[in-house]
Amino acid sequence: MPYLLLVLTTLFWSGNFVLSRGMHAEMPPVALALWRWLLALAILLRPSVRRQAGWLAPGTSPQKAAREYATGPEACPYCPRR
Repeated sequence: MPYLLLVLTTLFWSGNFVLSRGMHAEMPPVALALWRWLLALAILLRPSVRRQAGWLAPGTSPQKAAREYATGPEACPYCPRR
C-alpha cells in the first residue's frame, strides 16, 4: 500500500505540471491555483465531514452543522460543547 500511495503522489504531481503547462495561456496562474485548491478542498472535505458526523446530535445533517458552525461556535446548537 505505501508504494501505491507513492506512485499516486508522483502521478498527481506530474499531472499538475502537465496541466499547468497546457493551461497557462488560457487562465492566469492565480486562477489555476485557486481552482486546484478548491477541487482539493471539495475532495478532502467530504470524508472529513462524514468522519466528524459521529460527533453530531442524532438526526442532524453534517451539511447543516458545518454551515452553522462556519458562522461561529455560538451559532451551532448541534455541535458538542467542550
